[in-house]
Amino acid sequence: MKRLFFGIVLTLFVSIQSIAQTDTFNLSDYKLPELKRHALEFFFDLSGSSYYHRFLDSYHASQHYSSTLKDQSQYSVNMYFIYNSYLNSMKKQKESNASFYLFSQIDNNKNDSRYIRKSFDFAPSFYYSTANRNYYKPKRFYEFGIDFKYNFDKYRTQATINEVLGDKFDDIYHNINIFLPLKAGKGRIEQVQDARLANYLLVELEKQKRIRPTKNTQEIIDLAEFISQLKNKRFFDSRLRRIYELEELDSYFKSNDFILNADSRYFTTLSDFWAYGDGPIRNSGKRFSVSLYPGYYSIHYNRKINGITNTENSLNAYLLNAGLEFKYEKPINLRWQNTIDVIGYTGIMEGNVKGQYPTDNKLRIPNLQIGYFQKFGYYPSTRTDATFSYSLRYINYFGKSDTDKNIVGYESNGLAVTSGLSINYYISPKFRLNITAHLNYYKDDSTGDLNYFNNLLISNDLINHFSLLDESLYVLYQTKHVTKDFRISLQYAIF
Repeated sequence: MKRLFFGIVLTLFVSIQSIAQTDTFNLSDYKLPELKRHALEFFFDLSGSSYYHRFLDSYHASQHYSSTLKDQSQYSVNMYFIYNSYLNSMKKQKESNASFYLFSQIDNNKNDSRYIRKSFDFAPSFYYSTANRNYYKPKRFYEFGIDFKYNFDKYRTQATINEVLGDKFDDIYHNINIFLPLKAGKGRIEQVQDARLANYLLVELEKQKRIRPTKNTQEIIDLAEFISQLKNKRFFDSRLRRIYELEELDSYFKSNDFILNADSRYFTTLSDFWAYGDGPIRNSGKRFSVSLYPGYYSIHYNRKINGITNTENSLNAYLLNAGLEFKYEKPINLRWQNTIDVIGYTGIMEGNVKGQYPTDNKLRIPNLQIGYFQKFGYYPSTRTDATFSYSLRYINYFGKSDTDKNIVGYESNGLAVTSGLSINYYISPKFRLNITAHLNYYKDDSTGDLNYFNNLLISNDLINHFSLLDESLYVLYQTKHVTKDFRISLQYAIF
């Protein structure tokens, strides 16, 4: 697998040298006009699996034979709604994201009918975030927003042994997480994928001798601005929207004296590139900011046995992280993109833990984090893209300096080195091949078994993995491990 992974990476980096000389248009020259866009997506997934196994045991001394049957089945339903909006103007940029996710799963396990275990998991969640970036000077901004997440999980299980019905267990979690990011800084990043689409359209139509040669860079920019404004129109019927956009695009080429031959090849090329050329999102610019993240976190766990509360734990904490952020987006050329993120935070989490220990405890954990993230995107055509990414991240929790036994501290330091590769290829407009591979290294020296490399905000990351069911903070863990995986999938869109 290592040879395959690094072979693909090497191929991508060699390819950049062969195509760099063919691109003359700089995507960074394009400045996005004022616009506002919305997108709403719905996803539904139904899956199931079953396992049936019978085997025969023999005891030679007694010539006694016994058979054992194992029968397991699992069914799950997943669905979510995702809403995204983006506003861009000279004085304001606003990005909003909202999602609702529902997970439900039923499990049945049988063993010769002597042991039957049934479980049901129901877990809805809601997430909302918005960032309002206001520019009081062309490159100076202040930003405020909100990150809100709510999770609910109810897990019910009951077992029957030798036809005797056992206790019914209900494990219920409520989790609320709120951050109010405040930032001030310099720089601006804008989307430029419309300029990429404009260039692809002109190059392909010119290659087929359906339009005249492009006179200058300004013609590409003018077409990109027209595309950006055209996509800003709102339609609820996607068919009518496609008809309207293609008619307007054709009118633009005619009014600007581009067309040489408006035959069937001209219209099919126009339709194909318009359908598949608007993504993925490409950005250009850089942004530096001083950031402050005040927040609140609450988790409540309740276990009921036969409807009566048996265990109840909770954690409520206030969070404060402060630091520096730098983001760099560079379209190297039409086919390559370079993205860099650098972060440095320090912060503290203070709160109360109830029900986990003999007496209620206060929680106080200072922390520090440094991270570097880089991603290379490769877009050879409108239907193919590949992304290679890697990151370095160091985290340190130094909460054991507390001498008060009534205050729960936590001491840890960890290093994560990650890499990943993702390739998408459209076999047909509805049939897509996806290949992903990851190679990661983790080093952890801590007084708690926590996987804290999933989030950018450390305090939030820590409490998301803080155990309310045991006293794992008092156990020393020292781990080093390497993980690697790959996946090949085929996706088909019904409509």
